[in-house]
Amino acid sequence: MTQIRDIILFRKMIAPAALQFLFWAGVGGCFYGGYVLWVLDVWAWPFPVILGPILLRVATEFALVTFRIHEQLVQISNQMPKSPKNQ
Repeated sequence: MTQIRDIILFRKMIAPAALQFLFWAGVGGCFYGGYVLWVLDVWAWPFPVILGPILLRVATEFALVTFRIHEQLVQISNQMPKSPKNQ
């Protein structure tokens, strides 16, 4: 029950899991696109098969880094001693 509450109150992020799913769907799309180009006898079919997953990985890592930074900042904030607000 606390996990659902954390998700509803935005204490736990669901975007990292969604990004990982979108990454693998994108890799599948790159391979499917490469296959379609290969069937159509287009000479550029290796580009989406080779470069597509690499560029997708870089873009996903850039997005995931922000969530990792957030997790680390929350962890640091939780370790800091609590002080009164009016000092």
